[in-house]
Amino acid sequence: MIPGIISFKKNSDELKSALWEGTLSIEGQLCRLIPREVLFVPSLEVPGAVGSVVFEVNPENQFVRPSRWKIILQAIRPLALGMSVFPFLVVLANGGWELGLDFSRVSAVVLFFVILLVQVSVHLSNDVQDHLRLVDRPGMVGGSGVIQKGWGSARILSASSAILALSAFQLCFRLIHQDSLGLYVLGAIGFLGAFQFSSPPFSLKYRSWGDAVIFLLGGPVLVLGVAQLLFHRWDWADFSLGLFFGGSAWAFFHSKRLQSFESDQQGGVSNWATLLGFKRSRHFLVMLYGLTYFSLLGGVIWTELPARVLCASLLALPLIFRQVSKVYRASGPVSVYLGQLRSEGLVIQFCLGTLALLGFLLKF
Repeated sequence: MIPGIISFKKNSDELKSALWEGTLSIEGQLCRLIPREVLFVPSLEVPGAVGSVVFEVNPENQFVRPSRWKIILQAIRPLALGMSVFPFLVVLANGGWELGLDFSRVSAVVLFFVILLVQVSVHLSNDVQDHLRLVDRPGMVGGSGVIQKGWGSARILSASSAILALSAFQLCFRLIHQDSLGLYVLGAIGFLGAFQFSSPPFSLKYRSWGDAVIFLLGGPVLVLGVAQLLFHRWDWADFSLGLFFGGSAWAFFHSKRLQSFESDQQGGVSNWATLLGFKRSRHFLVMLYGLTYFSLLGGVIWTELPARVLCASLLALPLIFRQVSKVYRASGPVSVYLGQLRSEGLVIQFCLGTLALLGFLLKF
């Protein structure tokens, strides 16, 4: 008889195989393993399993999945793609629309797909590594939730991530044909940082300085790289835009850290939120949003950045005020006020990118 639940000791080979494959053959029948919880205290349902990971067992021929396209859509997280898409579009609008600079349309299209492939590859890799490290703990839905729901295995997502990364590298290699040392340096930093964000050996995501990598890759490195590749130049207005997008990316990730503060501590994840502590992390979130806006203000004052870009971005302030007020109302990391920080931070980042882009496109 196939059991309804099964448990494996932490750090055991059986657990590593279950997390990687997501399936197990029981009595000659292939079964789907759905992670449920990590047992830190004794359980009547699973006696003697303290320190184990509990899985729900479902016969593969009875397991119901949604359509393949729904799974793919959830795995790539379309709304989160704005983290890389909006910096690209804003740089394109600044150089091509605002300044009237010439650029290759073919190169722009190819670069757009390179950026998309890289970010989707990173999303899939993050899901895999968080799952294997039990950071997205069983019983909780982190990342896209595709692995936790049993819709896909870590092995399949890891292979898909590698294929996308290789495709992006091949396209980018064909795209970079200039003798610009700076461009090669930016490209190397971008690729190494992106693909080592959660993957071994560096696993930047799980180190305290990994948050600063988010700021660099999602801001200055991305913006300056796009400007150099498309227009063969960059200026201090591009740099201020890089700080703007880097600050908004870090603010989004930091809001996620606040929501997952307790689970990150239990999982041994080191980031700025766990280092600073919950109370000081609230102040740091305000500082990150301040950096986001002051970078645009500096661009308007000291460079040729249009003031309408700053004015348009100010429309996101009500969303930011609402999120920050919830954070300060929370008595600690376990609070109902923090339940939607991740989704709210994603909406704020999406709105900031959209408003900045509209600021360039809408000339009065």
